[in-house]
Amino acid sequence: MIKILLALCILQHTNAILKINLEEVFICTIQPVWEFSVDYVEDDWFVVINIDDDVHHTGTVYVQGTTSKISRVFPISGGDGPLDNYYELKAVVTHSCTDTGEDSKLSIIYAIVGVMEKSVNLKLEQVLNSKCVSGLICWQY
Repeated sequence: MIKILLALCILQHTNAILKINLEEVFICTIQPVWEFSVDYVEDDWFVVINIDDDVHHTGTVYVQGTTSKISRVFPISGGDGPLDNYYELKAVVTHSCTDTGEDSKLSIIYAIVGVMEKSVNLKLEQVLNSKCVSGLICWQY
C-alpha cells in the first residue's frame, strides 16, 4: 500500500495552464547601441526526472539608448513535472551590454508560482552590465 502511494506521488503531473503577463525591463549604461534575446523556461530543479521546459523565445531585440521596456504575454502549458507544485520561472538573457560589446549570458529565476494559478502579473528588471540585482536567484556566465 505504501509503495502504491509513493508511486502515485512520483507520477503526479499537473496539466494546468498559466498565463504570464510580464513587464520586461533591461538597462544598459555602458553601450549606446546593444542587443539582447531572452529564452524563458520553466526551470525544473528535480534534475533526476524533470527537464527544463521551453516557454517563450523573444528573438533578437536591438536597442539604441539605455533602456528596453517591453510587455509580454505568454502561457506555460503542458504542466510541471512530478514532485513539483511550483513553476520556477527562469529567463536566460544573451546580451551585448559588456565592455567589449561581445555577448554575455545572464540567468535569472524571477518568480516561483504555484501550478494552480491561472494568471500572474510579473516584472523582470535588470541592469545588464552590473551584478545580478533582480530575481530570486541570478548568475552570469
